[in-house]
Amino acid sequence: MISEHTLGLIKAGIDGVLKIQVKKGRDYYSKIAPTIKPGSKEGYYRNVISTGFKVLEATSPGSNVPSDVKLKLYDTNYWPIRFAKAYVWDIDAEEDDMYGEIGNISKDAMIAAMRTVNKEVAEVLNKAFTSGYTIYDGQVFASTAHTSATGVATRANRPSTLKTFGSITLEEELAAHWDLLDPRGETLEQEGNVKIHIGNTLFPQVTRVLDASGLAESPDNDPNFAGRYVTACRNPYMTSTTMWALQNADEDEHGVRWIDWGGVKVVNLPADRTLQKSIVVYRRGVGAVLRWEGVRFGNS
Repeated sequence: MISEHTLGLIKAGIDGVLKIQVKKGRDYYSKIAPTIKPGSKEGYYRNVISTGFKVLEATSPGSNVPSDVKLKLYDTNYWPIRFAKAYVWDIDAEEDDMYGEIGNISKDAMIAAMRTVNKEVAEVLNKAFTSGYTIYDGQVFASTAHTSATGVATRANRPSTLKTFGSITLEEELAAHWDLLDPRGETLEQEGNVKIHIGNTLFPQVTRVLDASGLAESPDNDPNFAGRYVTACRNPYMTSTTMWALQNADEDEHGVRWIDWGGVKVVNLPADRTLQKSIVVYRRGVGAVLRWEGVRFGNS
């Protein structure tokens, strides 16, 4: 019989260490922002926005053919932000690393670096309505007053009155998204397939609407139109419980990017006079809206 008195005699140390952390570096950011990698020696990324041509015009024989030019609208520089963290331990801890915690520091730090990008890219959406976080045209990302070429009305990538997510409001915003004009006032001819970015709270409802056999939240026996074109992208780094944002599935038809200067770097520092060792993990990059067209917000 094992008594409380003898319990300590039959157990040596700890059987395992369970860390409350992400087990692997999950990639959420690339569903929002593909990566651009500037040259290794380029200190910033420069992006120029210009227009295309308007459609051709009917002309009669003997008349002058009207000319057209591409217009330069914006010229914007994007500078990297440095994200870094140092991890320090005693040399004794390394020599007595029975459970591998010191040996796993580099691996755990790489997970933290991936989570940093997930969070920074999600902030592009989280701050889309926040004054002070303006994009290249002087407007917030989600705006009803994005500028166009001279003589063309301002354009919007959100409704004037924000909409609670539902099957009908999703269809309304899909149509508004596809109706968007370019800076010259011509249709953008956006492809049909889109992603919808939501946080954890809206994800169950969005899934029910998209996966329904018919029109969800309606007594009508209509087909599920939106389910044919929309893919749900749950992002735990989206902080709003009501925000939903549509984004063209084709990455060439939107301008949200993670600009990455060289990926994750690890600097190993030798033991100092106190017999402490350390590593510094850093990466340089920035989440950027190179052009706002291609993303439409239904709610904040």
